[in-house]
Amino acid sequence: LVCMETNSNAKLTPVRQVVERFLVAKQLEGCAKDTIRFYSENLARFLWWGERNALPDEVSKIDVQHLRDFLYYVQTAKERFGGRSVSSKRPASMATVDAYWRTLQSLFAWLVREGIVAPDKNPMVRIPRPRVPEKVTQDIPLDLISKVLESYDNSSFLCVRNRAIILVLLDT
Repeated sequence: LVCMETNSNAKLTPVRQVVERFLVAKQLEGCAKDTIRFYSENLARFLWWGERNALPDEVSKIDVQHLRDFLYYVQTAKERFGGRSVSSKRPASMATVDAYWRTLQSLFAWLVREGIVAPDKNPMVRIPRPRVPEKVTQDIPLDLISKVLESYDNSSFLCVRNRAIILVLLDT
């Protein structure tokens, strides 16, 4: 099983136990290994933060403010999660904040389905999804496309084939 790394001497808190059960449930549901790893890493960091910021031991006592504080930490901390990785030393993008939001959303939706948290006590329903700016890809300049296409004459099969591949890619 792919479960969170825990200190073998550390007692599992009720929140840690719930997270472990969530990861097992997701694995049994058939989630991809990368999805399980994504959840596991994000939730390990959430628990790391929670240990340092008085996150309640009981998952039912985690409220909107706790989750907002965590997401704010992800967005603004200069060296997130102890600065152990290169990416945690750079400012977080809104896509990163959104990744943590999606993880928490999935966890709390599962908690509601399992009856661990009452639907009206789900704190994630009050936290809107972060807005992630769309990445705008730059178009390839037309003059560059023209130069590439002109470089292929019709003298060989490879030239005709390569020109056709470029035209198909441009059309898609």
